[in-house]
Amino acid sequence: MNTVKLDAAVCADKGKVRQNNEDNFYFNGIHLDETNRDDGMSAELTPEGSFHLFGVFDGMGGEELGEEASLIAAKCSKAFHDEKKESENVDTDRVVGHIIKKANKKICDKILETGAGIIGTTLSVMTVKDDTAKIYNVGDSRVYMLRNKKLTQLSVDDTASQRLINMGVITAEEAKTHPDRHKLTQHLGIFQEEMTVKENVSKEIYIQKGDKFLICSDGLTDMVENDVIESILKKNEAPSQLARELVDKALENGGIDNVTVMVVCAKSNSKIKRPSSGSPSKKIIAGIVAALVLIAGAYFLFAPKEDSAPPIYWSTEAEQYPVGKALTLSVEKSKDAPDGEITYTSSDPSVFQIVDEKKGLAVALAEGTVTVTAQMGDVKAEKTITVVAAAPADDTATNQEQASENQNSEEAKPEGGEDSQGDKGE
Repeated sequence: MNTVKLDAAVCADKGKVRQNNEDNFYFNGIHLDETNRDDGMSAELTPEGSFHLFGVFDGMGGEELGEEASLIAAKCSKAFHDEKKESENVDTDRVVGHIIKKANKKICDKILETGAGIIGTTLSVMTVKDDTAKIYNVGDSRVYMLRNKKLTQLSVDDTASQRLINMGVITAEEAKTHPDRHKLTQHLGIFQEEMTVKENVSKEIYIQKGDKFLICSDGLTDMVENDVIESILKKNEAPSQLARELVDKALENGGIDNVTVMVVCAKSNSKIKRPSSGSPSKKIIAGIVAALVLIAGAYFLFAPKEDSAPPIYWSTEAEQYPVGKALTLSVEKSKDAPDGEITYTSSDPSVFQIVDEKKGLAVALAEGTVTVTAQMGDVKAEKTITVVAAAPADDTATNQEQASENQNSEEAKPEGGEDSQGDKGE
């Protein structure tokens, strides 16, 4: 049940250079179609119901092919949203996962039908359920949140330049002009045998009064700097005015690409009671108790037991790897372990990504701490992995060479290789 009052608006324009609009969107029930996608559109609404869905899709492939891909994503979003929007028990992860899987297959079918080389689209979606927002994205269409007058990017750029940032080869500032800044490492429109498309998923965000969410194609972010976007969103204006102003700013700065902007504003606080976080002293006590429970649990999990050893277990409880490190995970099996397939997952793929869930191939991408889980049937074993900054190389050339080796390593191909990449700049 949603109790936060939301106001939302979308504004789409094909820009000043492109002859057609390859962008599309899903605006809680509304999307562009073959008859109006080149004409531009502005719409606003106060969404009602139990489950809201907003999304932006930036097609690629040239001429009508990119338009077809983004339209497929929009139609799939509508089909699954229509099925679930009045339900009180919605698993948003499953809904968006189905949208991505269905749209990806339909786009691949279109590639076979037309004989085209690359047809694809990005996907950036925000769901709202029980006054909680969640962000999903594939590609480089972005989602931001303005809270307490500070703009934060919630989506993850699936680009070659972002991967170089994660490896420490280039800086975020250098990425703005890097030749690979538009080369996507994944998008919708990749065949299953080439790679499995895996969406980036944010944590749940409890919506607060004053929050503003922005979902947009790179026609905005390539033309307008983040500080300007932030200054516009800070204005006390209706979502429709904010969306229109952002699009106009992109056009004013050149408008070299299609521009799609969606703004969702929270006009009230949630009436849903959230669990109290407690006083600082209670937090400390709770933390100590939790730590003791974890230590006790770890002892019983990892301590050698001749008669009651778990079917699978890690040989160590925690490990540390530098950014860019590629490795193969493995667990130990007890003598009584049944035959079964072991799969590996990471709690945060943007920090430590499992490239092959069955073989345990993995790569450290960014500094942070994750929990890696090995699972066989109903049995799980977890360990903590910390990714630290890579040791500085003797010079820049050495650093770049190592990054290239990591990127091309057979064991560390997190994005499926060069053949699976799409470049929207071409």
